[in-house]
Amino acid sequence: MADKKCLTLTVNAGFHNRDGCPVIVNVDHPTANDLVNTDAILTDTDSGDVISAQCYKSDDKSSTSIAWILNNLAAGASRTYMLSEGNVNTEAGIELEYGTETIDVSLN
Repeated sequence: MADKKCLTLTVNAGFHNRDGCPVIVNVDHPTANDLVNTDAILTDTDSGDVISAQCYKSDDKSSTSIAWILNNLAAGASRTYMLSEGNVNTEAGIELEYGTETIDVSLN
């Protein structure tokens, strides 16, 4: 049986492939409420893959909004995530290397 304190979210792709698709859901759940304006992650319950998420108060302040980018979900498929505190540790991002007269910029 799942831990009732944990929030799990299931996303269904519907009739189309979903890649780079923004997702925003409003929930009233203690886990999401506790993560407002802190580092949050969603963990794929099948693969263990982790993605960044953002928790913030909805416009009417009655619930918490959770936002993330959904990638690589095939038409007709679904994916279940578990919300928790944390951040994604990756080497991706921007790296600046300063020279005497230059700045080298590396992406990812």
